[in-house]
Amino acid sequence: ERLEERMATAERRIDGCVAHTSLVRYDAMGELSGQQSSTMALLDTRRTGVVVSSILHRDQARVYVKQVREGESELELSPEENQAIEDAMTGASAAHPS
Repeated sequence: ERLEERMATAERRIDGCVAHTSLVRYDAMGELSGQQSSTMALLDTRRTGVVVSSILHRDQARVYVKQVREGESELELSPEENQAIEDAMTGASAAHPS
């Protein structure tokens, strides 16, 4: 019985670990800058985690982090952020031109 409890605890911990990742690169400013912006999804088996977006422009850079719970965010997700989540969960290719 104790072994079963320990295994159940370990399985819960493993399910909460980052299990699905993806990276989507794109040109956020439409300036043909060589897809220097990117969004990374880091999710567990329940589609819960974060998406991190780095938007690069010639004279500035911005980083956005949005929490994701079961594939949904309280904040509006960009098309690239949605794509990163879907790619992470399906194991799709890591780079998509936009």
